[in-house]
Amino acid sequence: DLLYVGRSSEFKLHSIGVRTIGQLAQLPPDLLKGMFGKNGLTLWEFANGYEHSPVRYWGEDVPVKSLGNSVTTKRDLLTLDDLKIVLYVLAQSVGARLRDQNYQAKKIAVYWRDNELHGDGHQMILNLPSATGKELWTQGMSLLLKYYDFSVPLRSLGIKAFDLTSSLQDQQLNLFYDQTQRDKQLELEKTIDLVKQRFGSKSIRTGLMAQDLQLSGFDPKNEHVI
Repeated sequence: DLLYVGRSSEFKLHSIGVRTIGQLAQLPPDLLKGMFGKNGLTLWEFANGYEHSPVRYWGEDVPVKSLGNSVTTKRDLLTLDDLKIVLYVLAQSVGARLRDQNYQAKKIAVYWRDNELHGDGHQMILNLPSATGKELWTQGMSLLLKYYDFSVPLRSLGIKAFDLTSSLQDQQLNLFYDQTQRDKQLELEKTIDLVKQRFGSKSIRTGLMAQDLQLSGFDPKNEHVI
């Protein structure tokens, strides 16, 4: 087992008689580069135990670059409502994690894998930085509706918020958006955060989530962090 050696890479390595990390470490780096591109050099470095990351002080905070959640569902996602339910739970989780760490996201990405294990994903720039699950969900659904054609059922879904900025700093307002309504939504979701912290993640649900408790009955914030 070695990081970045998946099924396809393992098959290629087996084809040239390499079955252990020790054998991989003894290969010429140029050979691996020819087989895997720049990732081949990374594999060679990992196999030989080389690491170029800087040594950090104990307890040093590393800046967060993105926050996301994904889930492999208990059944195939067949309908638009199925997608709405699962993406809503994931977006609410990401929004809560953004608020916990005082971040807002300028961009989001939605990614999925169908029941034949083919994956895809797309990203977009948000009109305004956001830390509310409702806005992340709305924009995430717009990506799904634009790029997913429902020809094959989905089995895995994820959403990621990135290009993060501090929510503690002054924000540039936009005259074309109702900032009062956005502030109300943010305060509402902060209140829901407090309710869930006190009484558990299942203590409060939206009507959308109640449509299918099998799909919505998971807690990505505490159980499915990716």
